[in-house]
Formats: sequence, structure tokens, C-alpha cells
Amino acid sequence: MNAILRTFKRPRVLLPVVHCVEIGQAQTAVAIAMEQGADGVFLINQGGVSASRVVDLAEAAVRCGVPFVGVNLLGRCLGDALDDIAGRGVVHALWTDNGGVYVNRGHVVDDQAVAFTDARKKSGWGGLHFGGVAFKYQDLVALGAAGDVALAAKDAGIEVVTTSGPGTGEPPTVEKVSTMRAAIGDHALAVASGITPENVGSFLPYVDAFLVATGIEESFGVFDSGKVRALADQIHAEDKSYQRYRFLASSPYRTDEEEREIRALRETHRARHGRDPGFEDIATREGT
Repeated sequence: MNAILRTFKRPRVLLPVVHCVEIGQAQTAVAIAMEQGADGVFLINQGGVSASRVVDLAEAAVRCGVPFVGVNLLGRCLGDALDDIAGRGVVHALWTDNGGVYVNRGHVVDDQAVAFTDARKKSGWGGLHFGGVAFKYQDLVALGAAGDVALAAKDAGIEVVTTSGPGTGEPPTVEKVSTMRAAIGDHALAVASGITPENVGSFLPYVDAFLVATGIEESFGVFDSGKVRALADQIHAEDKSYQRYRFLASSPYRTDEEEREIRALRETHRARHGRDPGFEDIATREGT
């Protein structure tokens, strides 16, 4: 099953990214995010707080009841970042800008991602890897290769294929994201730049997780409560219909009226988003 659905029990999530300028500011940002409907947070050592202190902050947030806390440890390679969190045990996710999948002379190379997946298994750390693919400030991946690198990332064991636009605060094109979605099917896909309350609607048909900072900040590291709430509400708008669909589809006994309802819910989702709701266990059982 899609890692976002499995972890959050909802089809789309908002995960605000906290630029950790200092400890108190970061704690306030986490509180605002959760009060305004976010599903969790990512903490990033961009702003002044060291990578080790960011992990400390993440652990503290988990102890305080934040249901999902991930980290992005800038400047740390894949192996070192894993070492930083694996022994601590409580961080739910690691986001790496470079997930270890790239294009070299026209060929997709995934050896780093495969090696990282093997190292994770040996470490015993059970969190999610949000691995950057066709990501900002790295070698440009042509649109025609975006689907290939996304599929390679999926096959290499990256649970949440994570992409971005060309720079901070810049969204990817919808064409790029839809190409990656088509390549990986119902596997989890995240976008980590340029999403705002104004443009998120264009990405909802394709994206499972939205990692957002600039689009909901009033200044660097300081969240705008209204923007967080507006974005969370849009991302979660279809939750009730998903929940109803899952309830009906998981029932072994359905009335004729419920059969008609589940078909209508499925067709509505297909019309809006071009794909089925995404519950693989349900799709398999029903033969759709």
C-alpha cells in the first residue's frame, strides 16, 4: 500500500517544513503547524540550528505528542544522515534532497539509493525515506526522463519519491509531476517546493504529500497561521469521501444502494483526478 495512506490513513497530507533558526522559534512553528491542521512536520537545519540539535528538536516534538516528525539534515550524506537518526529511534522520516537516483550519460543510475535501502534495513530504523528525485539545485533531469528516475527510485526502495521545482519557492510543472505519477502508479509521491494555497489545486490529482515552507511563511522560519490553515483545508477537502469509500469497499457485505454509492465515489474520483482512489488492497479485491 502507498506509504502515505499506510502511515496517515488519509490520501493527502500537509507536512510544513520548519527552518530551524533557533530553538524557541522552531518550537513555536511546530505548534502553529499542528494547531492549524498539519499532519506532521519536517525540521531542517537551515537557519542556524545544527544538524544534531535538529534531531534533538525532533525527538522533543515526538515526546510532546506531534504524531509525525521528520528531518532533513543538510550537508549530511545519505549514510551519515542515517547514522544520525538510526540510533535515536524516534524520528519518523528522513528527507534527503538527493535520494541517490540520477541520470548519467542518458542512463538512470540507482546504486546509491539501493545501497542506502540496504543500510537502512541493517540499521533497524523503520522510518520513511522521502528521497529527492529530479530535485532543485542538482543536475537537471529532462522531462522525458522524469518518469524513469521516479520509477527507479520506487524500485530502489524509496518509500516517498520526492521532487521539487527548479529552486526554493518555485513549484515543479504539473506536467513533470503528472509524468512521475504515471510512471510510479499509486506509489507515494511528494512535492517539496513552491506549493501555496493558491496553486495547490493543480497538484492534488497527482501528489500525496506536500512539504511546504516558503508558501506558508510570513518571514523566514515563521509560519502564517492563516496560510497553514488554508492549505491544510484544501489538501484535506476530500477526506470524507475517501473515508466513506474505504469503509464501503472494506465491507464484505454491501447492499445494492451501497454498491451504487461506491461506484459513484470511484467514478467521481476518476473524473477529478484521472486515477482510482488508490487503496491497493481494495482495488485488488474488487478487480478494478
